[in-house]
Order: sequence, then C-alpha cells, then structure tokens
Amino acid sequence: MIAPRLVGEAIDLILPGSSGSLLVMLGWIALCYVGGSLLNWLTSLCANLVANRTVCELRTDLFRKLGKMPLKYFDAHSHGDMMSRFSNDIDAISDGLNQGLYSWSPALSPCCCLLASCWRSIRWWLWWPYW
Repeated sequence: MIAPRLVGEAIDLILPGSSGSLLVMLGWIALCYVGGSLLNWLTSLCANLVANRTVCELRTDLFRKLGKMPLKYFDAHSHGDMMSRFSNDIDAISDGLNQGLYSWSPALSPCCCLLASCWRSIRWWLWWPYW
C-alpha cells in the first residue's frame, strides 16, 4: 500500500527543479518490496506449519483408531481402498488448510490497516457524547 505512493513520489523527483534524492527514494521502495516479500514468505511458512501439524495429528489419530479396529473389519475391506481413502482425504484437508490460511492473511491485512488508520475517527464517533 505504501510502495505505489513512493513510486509516484520518485517519479516526481525525476522532474527538473525537484528537491530530494532519487536514490534515497528508490532505497525506500526496495525496502518496501523486500519487506512485503518477507511477510509473504512468513505467512506461507506459518500456514504450512499449521497445516502440517494439523495433518500430523489427524494421521496419528487415524492410525490409533485403525489399531483399535477389529480384524474382521480389515478382512471385509480392501487394504488399498482404505489407505487410498485415508490418504486422499487427509491430503485434501492439508491442501484446503494451506490455501485457506494463505488466502485469508492478505485479505485481513488491509482491513487491519484500515481500522488502525481510522481508529481515531471511530473512537471520536463512538465516545463523543462523553467528552
């Protein structure tokens, strides 16, 4: 959200008679993009950690449950069919968690920034009768 504004200011610095250093502005722009990339990487890392830990717990619970099942259940059902269902379902859950967590974080960050920037006016609007 900040980088496009800085790019506009950098373009204004190219014009003759403008004061300021273009290199300093380009450094700030680079810092914004590197910071954004770092935050995207961190978001992806957190989403993967949450999804992998959840799937690990699901697999542990699943195999614990399979260990308690009677033998006649395994005789009545094909081993490949059971394992295929289990692995496909858990992989679908893992993919859904990864995509869901990763897609929600970029959607929430502008909302949080908007609320933070508007907090003063919201606070005044809510509590103005008590002043």
